[in-house]
Amino acid sequence: MEAYLTQRGVRDRFNDSDFFEGCQKLSAMVRERQITALMAKLFAEQMIRSKEGDDESDLPATVPDLMLSYLNELFHNASREELRSVQRDAKIIAWKCLEGHLRPAAADYSDVVQALGNENVEKRLKILEHDLRLITIVGAAQDKIRFNLDPLAEHLAAQYLVDHYKEDEVFWRSFLDRIDAMLTDDAIINEFILALHECWMVKGMDWRFADMSAKLEALRSSA
Repeated sequence: MEAYLTQRGVRDRFNDSDFFEGCQKLSAMVRERQITALMAKLFAEQMIRSKEGDDESDLPATVPDLMLSYLNELFHNASREELRSVQRDAKIIAWKCLEGHLRPAAADYSDVVQALGNENVEKRLKILEHDLRLITIVGAAQDKIRFNLDPLAEHLAAQYLVDHYKEDEVFWRSFLDRIDAMLTDDAIINEFILALHECWMVKGMDWRFADMSAKLEALRSSA
């Protein structure tokens, strides 16, 4: 974090108390998971923005919020309606990229278009690919879409599931059984499980389905 702030030429804006408080907030946010370079970079950017805006209450308090804050920062000149639309589209695409194997992969272009709906879909994809550089259209036939940052894709996909299925107990029991079966096959999906568990906790789903929350925690621990 210090190296990044120094590289950005803003380390001197933070006294030692401010700097270490920011480090403590990041550590508290991620809890027992490892702090990756990406997380440190994203949080450092939020610290800089908070200092410039003189409102430190804007610092994200959870990893899902940190990922959304990064998305918001990329599209900072957008209206609130445009921002919500981009967030919604990014979550849908992220889930399509993880849907098959629960780890980031290229999704079929046609499947993404169908999931997004046909209204201005080419314009919306252009914003995500060329303006925000979140996705890339790949393949010789330009028929695949992939996310450029795997951790962001995992978190946005997890947020899509929690937002979309909410309190659908039938879906969640079936989905957690699917995760359990994939772990038995040694599938490497632990980062997605961590992201899903964090989103589940943020949305307060842990107290609504206590036994499923316990199962998700167990899956997270075993991943």
